[in-house]
Amino acid sequence: MCNFITEQELLNYTYPLYYRTDEEYINYDLFKNFSLKLIKSELCDTRIDTFTRLQQGELTLDEFVKDHTRFLRSWAEPSLRETLERNNHRSNEGVETLLDQFWNLYEREVKELLNQFDLCCFYAYLILKKDLI
Repeated sequence: MCNFITEQELLNYTYPLYYRTDEEYINYDLFKNFSLKLIKSELCDTRIDTFTRLQQGELTLDEFVKDHTRFLRSWAEPSLRETLERNNHRSNEGVETLLDQFWNLYEREVKELLNQFDLCCFYAYLILKKDLI
């Protein structure tokens, strides 16, 4: 049984996160093709409050690490799991073991590099109006 992520698995793994530029989400040609007019656009950020709560003493370091890992794991693990399962050399138990090892290592990294984990998510809001011709 393979107890580490192989080089090929690492190459196959896609982290499901991408931040678009203004030019990518405001596409005037696309809007024109569908008779849409841009009324307003805004890029907003939303802070995850667990880091602030840690700084204010409302959470212990261990609580912060568990909460942060649980949040990230909820949306990042499915693609990692798919990558590991796609290779037929791993049993289901082997995949579960490797995922647990990965997230345990991640928790240790969060503790060591704490200030890098003040998370912020960005959202683009567009208000479009359909031209009625």
